[in-house]
Amino acid sequence: DARGPIADGFFFTLDYPGMDCATLVDELMAYGVSTVSLKAMGSRHEGVRVCSSRITDTQFSLLEDRMAAFEADHA
Repeated sequence: DARGPIADGFFFTLDYPGMDCATLVDELMAYGVSTVSLKAMGSRHEGVRVCSSRITDTQFSLLEDRMAAFEADHA
């Protein structure tokens, strides 16, 4: 990390009511969203980490559409 800039994106953490880490990872994968379980990273909390470093400005609308579909299917 000290050899050059690496911040080409960011991570965010999320959870979803009624879903444990494993279920949320599986469900989001079905919508094309790759995640890592917080528990797999040593956390005691339910939830996942999502990285947006490979998302271009033109792909944010696709991500928004996928998240809207996820929300609609899991209301």
